[in-house]
Amino acid sequence: MNIREWFDALILREKLILVAGSLSLLLMLLYSTLWQPLGSRVEALRSTVNTQKQQIAWMRNAVGEIQLLRQQVGLNLVNEGEEYSSLLTHVDQSAKALSMRSVITQVEPTSDNEVRVRLENAYFNTMVEWLVLLHEEGVVVGSVSLSSSGENGRVNGLVKLRKPAGGA
Repeated sequence: MNIREWFDALILREKLILVAGSLSLLLMLLYSTLWQPLGSRVEALRSTVNTQKQQIAWMRNAVGEIQLLRQQVGLNLVNEGEEYSSLLTHVDQSAKALSMRSVITQVEPTSDNEVRVRLENAYFNTMVEWLVLLHEEGVVVGSVSLSSSGENGRVNGLVKLRKPAGGA
């Protein structure tokens, strides 16, 4: 006896119960494999969008603060024509200007004209602003190695900086 013969042998009420049960099972499978995961993913994406909107708002505020600090400090790290006596001092002063001292865990001179700076849990955008500032002041960024610190928008890294040949 095959399935078709078995189904034909059922009375009408049993056929209706079997068809209704099969449709219910099909609907539950569709919901659990398609609709519910899709809904969960949409909710996760909404949460991500909200988080990113908050980060954008924070970044916009930070830009204003950075511009204000630039105006207040002048961010010309040369005071009245005096050049910093060493790259270490230059790195320290620029880090202070952008409130980065707390994330710099080590500054190690590798030669008279080169230092290696270790950063932990630094805001990526602030770190980039710091490197741009140093570059504008004539410091050469030799290499940058970064990894995520686990916190959103923050990094750990190692930066090699040097004075240009015959530079300040």
